[in-house]
Amino acid sequence: MKNTMLRLLIAGLIISLPFAPAGAQSVVNEADAARQQRDAEQIFRNLRKAGATAPDLYPDEASDTGPQSVLRAQPRPTWFDVSIDGQLFYTDNMLFRQQATERTEASVFVNTVQVALTPPPCETGGGRLAPRLGYRHQWFNYGLVEGSAVKNFYNFDSETVFADATWQAGPWQVQAGFDWTRLLDHQPTYTSYHELYNELSPRWGVQRVIPVCPRSALLLAYLGSYHFSRVDPVTVNEGTPPVPVFHPADRNDRWEHTLLAAYSVALTRHLVAQPFYRYQLTGYTVERRTDQLHSVGCSLAWCFNERVNARIFTSYDLRQSTNPLVADYRKLDAGVGLNLNFRF
Repeated sequence: MKNTMLRLLIAGLIISLPFAPAGAQSVVNEADAARQQRDAEQIFRNLRKAGATAPDLYPDEASDTGPQSVLRAQPRPTWFDVSIDGQLFYTDNMLFRQQATERTEASVFVNTVQVALTPPPCETGGGRLAPRLGYRHQWFNYGLVEGSAVKNFYNFDSETVFADATWQAGPWQVQAGFDWTRLLDHQPTYTSYHELYNELSPRWGVQRVIPVCPRSALLLAYLGSYHFSRVDPVTVNEGTPPVPVFHPADRNDRWEHTLLAAYSVALTRHLVAQPFYRYQLTGYTVERRTDQLHSVGCSLAWCFNERVNARIFTSYDLRQSTNPLVADYRKLDAGVGLNLNFRF
C-alpha cells in the first residue's frame, strides 16, 4: 500500500504546471511558459524510468516490507516513449498586458504530441545514465470556446527537436541537453505556416524528491538554460508596402534560471494534489534587461494508471522587468487536461 501511494505521489508530481498565452512577442511568451512546464514534467518522467529506491520513511521500513521503490523499474527495457497531452484552460490576460483595461480574456486549447527514443539506462559514476532523443509538436489555439475569429489570429504551432541525458543517483537527479525550437504562425490561412521565431537552447538542471510521509513528498529543483534566438523583423502596416522596424534578430537571447518547489500529497489511491511555487530569473544579453517571474498554483490529478491521468489546475503569474518598455503583467489561468503516456 505504501509503495502504491508513493508511486502515485511521484505520478502526481508530473502533472502539469499550467501554461501561460500570444503578436509575435506574445507567442514567444506563451512558448516560454509551455517550455517551463515541460521541463518540470520531464524531470519526473525520467525519474520514474530510472527506478531509484527511496530512503526509508520510518526506521526499519526496509526490513519490514522490503526496499520501497518509489520509482518502479520497468520489468523489461523500453526504447520508445510516446506522450499525448490535451489541455483546455481560461486565461484572463492572453496578450500579457500590464493594464487591466488592456487585458484580453480567452480560452486556450493546447495539444502536444511527443515521441522520444529512450535507450535503457547504463550504470556509470555510481548512478544510472539515461539518454534521450526526440521530437515534440504543439498546437496552440485561442478562442475556440467563444468562437472568436480575432483571437484565432494568434494561433501558432511549436516544433522542437531535443536531446538530453539524465544521471540519477539515489534521490538526486542531474540532466543536461539541448532543444531546437521553431514557432510557426497560420497566416494567411490555418493551413499556412510561416516561421516567426527559432532558438537553440542548451539546458541543465538538478532536482531532488524528498519523501515527507507515506502520502506526501516535496520536490526541489533548479533548471538553467541559455537561448540563442532569431526572430523576424517587426513590421508596421502604416506604409505601402509595410515598413520594417529594425530590431536585432537575436534580441531574445537570454539566460534563464528557475527554482521550483512543489508539494505532492495523495488524497486517495488515485487522487493527488500538488501546490507549487516557481521563481524564474531571466537576463537578456542583447537588450540588457532582467525579468523576474513568480508563479504559484495548484493541480488536482486523477491518476487512472501509469499511462493515463486527468487534471484540473489553476495558476497565478506575476512578472516584473527592469525595462520600462516591457509590461509588468499579472495573469490568472485555470483549466483541465488529459495525458496519455506509453513506453515500449
